[in-house]
Amino acid sequence: MTEIRIAPLGHEHLPAFIAGLEERYAEQKSSMGSIVLESAREQARAETRAQFPGGTLAEGHVILQATAGESLGHFWLGPHRDERGLAFIVDILITEAARGQGLGRRLLVAAEDWARDGGFTAMSLHVFGANTNAISMYESQGYETTDLLMRRVL
Repeated sequence: MTEIRIAPLGHEHLPAFIAGLEERYAEQKSSMGSIVLESAREQARAETRAQFPGGTLAEGHVILQATAGESLGHFWLGPHRDERGLAFIVDILITEAARGQGLGRRLLVAAEDWARDGGFTAMSLHVFGANTNAISMYESQGYETTDLLMRRVL
């Protein structure tokens, strides 16, 4: 098995990262039934412009990429917009082929190390309720539910 390397995403890879991020976010948002796909895409583009000013990663953020000859996934985090000392996990993705092998946990540990080294005292995230695998992984690593948003279709 090829050794897995975890390192910050190179600047030259940002445009492709941004495009993939926008589409995935829009599809997830739309699949939850709260917004139609085209509106979700518009929202994703607007949020991305704010998070990548001028096409660069916002100050204080990092995207850690796992590779083994090819990209296996990434973990993006940065300072929480409202709470000092809190690092916020913006996005995590493990490729289909790399799932179920502990890579999410490895990236989470690397992200926690990065946050600790950066002076953060806690980490937080949002996870869609239907993503039970992610919820289980975070809970197994000591994360607790702090807010719960619920919906009922009428």
